[in-house]
Amino acid sequence: MKNFISILFIIIFLALFSSRFINYDDTIFFLGKKILHSNNFKDIAKTKLVFHGFEVTPKDGTHSLLPYIIFDFFNRTFKSNIFILHLINYFITSLIFFIFFLYLKHLKVSNPELFSLIFTISPAFFVYSNSFMFDNLYLFSFLLTLFFLKKFEDDGGKIYFFLFLFSSIFSILFSFINLFLIFFILFSSKKIDKKFLYIFFIFFLLSIYFIKLLDLGPDPLTSVRWFGSEKFLNYHKIFKKILSALIWYGLFFLPFFSKRELKNPILYLSLTISFIFFLLNGKGFLNTLLGTILLSSGLFTFYRISFEMPDDSQKNLFFLFTLTIIFLSPMIVGRYLYIGFLISYLLFLSYGNGPYILTSFIISILLSATLLYSELLHTNSYKRLNFEQTEKSFYFAGEWGYRFNAERFHSKPLKKNDILLPDSSIVYLSNLERMFEPEKIFLIHLKPIKSESLFSFMIKTISKIYGSGYYTDLYGILPFSFGKDFTVSYTSYLYDKNGNKNFIRYKEKIGMIGSDVVIICNLNDTIYPVDDGSKYLTLKFFEDLKVRKYSDGVLVKINKKDKKQDIILKKVNDTSPIKISLKDVEFISFEKNKNPNFDWFGISFQ
Repeated sequence: MKNFISILFIIIFLALFSSRFINYDDTIFFLGKKILHSNNFKDIAKTKLVFHGFEVTPKDGTHSLLPYIIFDFFNRTFKSNIFILHLINYFITSLIFFIFFLYLKHLKVSNPELFSLIFTISPAFFVYSNSFMFDNLYLFSFLLTLFFLKKFEDDGGKIYFFLFLFSSIFSILFSFINLFLIFFILFSSKKIDKKFLYIFFIFFLLSIYFIKLLDLGPDPLTSVRWFGSEKFLNYHKIFKKILSALIWYGLFFLPFFSKRELKNPILYLSLTISFIFFLLNGKGFLNTLLGTILLSSGLFTFYRISFEMPDDSQKNLFFLFTLTIIFLSPMIVGRYLYIGFLISYLLFLSYGNGPYILTSFIISILLSATLLYSELLHTNSYKRLNFEQTEKSFYFAGEWGYRFNAERFHSKPLKKNDILLPDSSIVYLSNLERMFEPEKIFLIHLKPIKSESLFSFMIKTISKIYGSGYYTDLYGILPFSFGKDFTVSYTSYLYDKNGNKNFIRYKEKIGMIGSDVVIICNLNDTIYPVDDGSKYLTLKFFEDLKVRKYSDGVLVKINKKDKKQDIILKKVNDTSPIKISLKDVEFISFEKNKNPNFDWFGISFQ
């Protein structure tokens, strides 16, 4: 009965946020659906699509085509019903709870139902249950593998052996990293004989061969350098990824802290180190406080695992997994650390004191609810984007929910090397979701039409200015942040084959600030506008927290044709670019206000 109530609670709680639309890598699954429908099965892996401005294939990932095939099956069966697709993921989340309960019960852990529930609703990954990606199936399949292996070790029986084989191959098809982890678990087990290991090894060699033969996904060995990696092993990001991992483990273990930890001086050392780091990082008071709490929680957790717990295969597996993710993955987010969360949680249940159930439950559910609500508002704001439907050609640069909604209006994705488009095409350039900057030779052909900004909620699961991202660490290492910035914004442009006269005159200084194509300016610049029908000069400050905190504005000197001069003080504006009339203007120059600190800005014409 307790299990049924817990499962019902998980599904109902998540259903409160089920109106969430399509966002982040959900779009890849919907793209996968199109690929599956429009190709012969043998040609699926060769299909080219535009992603992040480049042409890629489904083989440029870290897993096989199985997740796309499963999603397509559910999507066709339930006729793209968003609510039912959500319910399927909620059901998978409840299965994680149930299998983990059975595993803890087999280990003879006290209160297995409650400890399993607290794990399942962790704010470090519970939010992923509300997406359409099958990250939860990845964790569920690995849990099944552990459970059946444990049953095989303790109880024997061919049925558990075959269930282990099935669940392990299923798990590996969802993430090839699991291949190395499962081998490590098997070799570290004292109850598995060598004969079984050899059979298992041959079985997986054959499986990999058939994946390669049937073209069902990337080669498990070459997928280490998957799309999104700038360099092999991403060694240049090691420090950032270590910090990200510590912060995510800190978020996972944050609800489990209790009064007994307050007596440990290492906790206060962790707090001091974390506070100094985020104070120097300069992301504002609330984000400094948040970062200090999460990083110190992660540092203290690693200290306890390293020095307070005995050496065993589980502890070694935790460090092996974490180091593998840090070195192989191009980024660190909660969904990549599922296995690390699971193993570390088992370590604390085995050797630690375990979490206080009621306190952990309350903190977890409050944090998860807040993040789910923020992500719900962010994602649903994409439905409010206004893509005009005319007979002109439409192009866009942007991923995630922006891409999905742009393609609903039959807009085509831009490629990074696109230079020429049909004359009078409409081009939409997003801010947060745009993963590349088009070439300057392309940008000088764009004439701004309008800008639009949506979604400003105090707590954000992604922010370019405050350096956070729950689904990606592209903009920073925090899983969420506090701030007043707009998350969803874009600018639409008219493509003119003859070019934008003002942009052509200053083409060497052309760049982008957010979604705006601008002439990047300095305080000593003088700009002579070309009369191309533009009514306003638009001044845009760089989207950087230092600019917002330390710039005291720019004096704009507007020199008229009648030799009169107007001097206007323009300060950083959080909500929209700053407009200045171009009527009778001969040239414009700029000067510092009281100090020149972080006066980073650009101008455009509209």
